[in-house]
Amino acid sequence: YGERPFAGRTVQAVMLAIEEGRVRPPSKARRVPAWLRKIVVRGLAHDPESRWPDMDVLLDAIDRRSASAGLGAALAAARSLGAQLRRRMRAPKVQPSAGQDP
Repeated sequence: YGERPFAGRTVQAVMLAIEEGRVRPPSKARRVPAWLRKIVVRGLAHDPESRWPDMDVLLDAIDRRSASAGLGAALAAARSLGAQLRRRMRAPKVQPSAGQDP
């Protein structure tokens, strides 16, 4: 999100937020899928037993989710590309000025 997961003006305040498991809410300015936030927050859990067993397992969880979300992203990209092409095809043709090579 472009910011640290635990808030605090001092080192002690940040440490307390970590100990209490107070992860900042997601920024409204950044759009991150809820499923990704859930995976990351689990990795930030104060209790080691609540975290992912290791980084490979965390990355596998992201890969599984992003693969299933990939179809939606591909469709959104195709829609966006189609809209851009449609706008370009509708754009008026500009004729070169007299005296200029076409």
